[in-house]
This record gives sequence, C-alpha cells and structure tokens, in this order.
Amino acid sequence: ILTIAAYPHSGGWVGYEISLGGTADETPQLRPEYKRKVDQVVNFIKILDVQDMELCATIHFVQTILKEKGRSFDKESVVREAKQLKPKFDLHSIENWYAKLVQEGLLQPAV
Repeated sequence: ILTIAAYPHSGGWVGYEISLGGTADETPQLRPEYKRKVDQVVNFIKILDVQDMELCATIHFVQTILKEKGRSFDKESVVREAKQLKPKFDLHSIENWYAKLVQEGLLQPAV
C-alpha cells in the first residue's frame, strides 16, 4: 500500500520518503473511525523530523508495554523508561513530546 524510500541526508542520518504504493487504490476502504485515526497520525508525523519521530514512537511504545504488562505507571515513569531506552534525548524533550502526544490525542494521559 505504501512505498518507503530511504535516502542519505546531511549529517549522516537517513531520511525517508513515504508515498502511496501502486496497489493503494486496490485496497479495501478503512472503516471511518480508523480512517480518522490514520489521518490524525499522518498529519501529526508530517511535522516531525526523524529524531522526533523516533522519540515519539519510543514514548508510545513504553507506555503501551507498561499498560500491556499491567504495571502501574505515570507520566514520570514513562519518561524515565523512555530516557533509559534512548539516552541521547534529554528529559525536557521527552516530557515535551509526551505532552504533545497527549494533546494531539495520540496517547492517553498516564495516571
């Protein structure tokens, strides 16, 4: 459905171009509630660079795993776990992106 092409970028990191693939028109239509969520995610990731996308994905991953394992968690524990997984990011950035994900409705606020 999607075509993803990687290309080298200055600074040594890789950029990605994501576009509709050749079979996109042949796929069944998403149910409206899923389409809204997909559109919301697509619009959100358009504002991200690769590092921000990496951090947002890590934050989402950490909270999802904690929830699936039935462990109690709050914002601070999610931020702390994300920091352990991605030490290159500072706590302030992790907290800011956590708040942005919650604000955009892409992550349920931890209690």
